Parts: sequence; C-alpha cells; structure tokens
Amino acid sequence: MEFVGRNLFYRLCGIYCITCKETNKKYIGATTDKFCTRYILHESMLRRGKHNKIIQKDFDFYGEDSFCFEVLEVIDKNEREKIANREEYYIQKYDSQNNGYNCTSGGDGALRFDEETRRSIAEKNRVYMTGKKMPEEHKKKLTELNKNRPRTQKEKDHLSDFSTERRATSLF
Repeated sequence: MEFVGRNLFYRLCGIYCITCKETNKKYIGATTDKFCTRYILHESMLRRGKHNKIIQKDFDFYGEDSFCFEVLEVIDKNEREKIANREEYYIQKYDSQNNGYNCTSGGDGALRFDEETRRSIAEKNRVYMTGKKMPEEHKKKLTELNKNRPRTQKEKDHLSDFSTERRATSLF
C-alpha cells in the first residue's frame, strides 16, 4: 500500500484516508496515535484477510498496490473531540459511508471515551495480558521461520525506512 505524506507519517496524528485507486472508494479514519501506527495496523489486517469485509474484498481483488494511505489533516492528539468531528466531516465530504468503506458516520469509538472509561479499559487489558508470555520454543520457531523468508523489495524498503526513521527520532 502506497502512502502519501511521508514527512507527517512518523510523528503526528489526525485524520487519514485509505483509497482504492481502481474504484476511488475511500476509508476515512482518525487516530490519536502516530499515522505510521495506524498504517501498519491496516496493512497488517488487510494482508492477513482480517479487515472489514467491504475493503478486504477489494484489497484481495485489486491487490495491495491499488491502495493508497494519505494524511488528510493533522490534529493535536489531545483534541479528541475535534478529531472525532473532523472524521465525521470527511466521511460526509467523501460520502465514504454510502460509497466507500466506512461502516459508520464516524466520530465513534475510542476517540470519544472519557478519561475514566479509557483508564478502565486500559486496566482490564493490563489484567488480561498479565503473565501471558509466548513460550521460548515458539519464539525460536518464529525466529527461524522469519530468518529464511524471502522478502519483496517493497518490504525491504519499508523496513529500511522505518528503521532509519526510528533511529532518527530516538535522537530527539
């Protein structure tokens, strides 16, 4: 999946769009994480066949190279209400609920949870994940499988860019 706005990609958050170049259908999303985190999540879910069935069908049919991830608007991550409102605005602007990949009119989900609800969810997740570790044997097996796996040039470039950016941002 191609992405537009690389200079905004690693440090900022706000509203983004995933577009199928073949159909011009769009998915409008909002994030309070970095754009790169959302990009990686969407890309991973699509590659594994785990995204919502509407976008997944087109991804499987047209292929990864037919999709583009684009930053629409940068918004401070502390302005959750503004992020939710702008997501709704862009979903309406591009009519991506009726003629795209959005399942809702936007502005819903974790962006509008109050601080107490977010703390409660985080605590439940911490309790659930506490003490759950991958067995060493399984880790070794995964390491071996990934060592010898051939990577496409696109994967190599992506990993190189990500690694370079991570090193650059760790200096600040």
